[in-house]
Amino acid sequence: MLVIWFGANDACVKPSPQHVPLAEFKANLNQMVTAIKSPESARYSPTTRIILISPPPVNTLQRGADLAARDPPLALDRHFEVTKAYARAVKEVAEAENVGFVDIWTALWDAAGHEEKSLGKYLRDGLHLNEQGYEVRCISRETRI
Repeated sequence: MLVIWFGANDACVKPSPQHVPLAEFKANLNQMVTAIKSPESARYSPTTRIILISPPPVNTLQRGADLAARDPPLALDRHFEVTKAYARAVKEVAEAENVGFVDIWTALWDAAGHEEKSLGKYLRDGLHLNEQGYEVRCISRETRI
């Protein structure tokens, strides 16, 4: 099994060095999946099952406060809608490549009652999951064989 959980850092906004443009991010995910699924690839592994995991939503209020409290203070490096677009991109790649998908974005967003401020219950710093965040149940689409 290969689990790929990318997107939270790629979704940083410029000028962050972690920023990866959305089209490039999708192409990178496709390339990783193809490297395992394609018989022409040196990494071909027909028995490996692949699961893509979406990034969680970002709580910009909590993240902004965390970054502002640092020494020196840092500017907000993520935006809610941008991270949402990266989560959607992961889902699109999973569907196009017919691989498993775990939708962390929707699970946490639903658990928070679709309120950004309520995401703080599941995120320790507005970005990383806390214990309660890891306990949220997700519905995943299993790999079709």
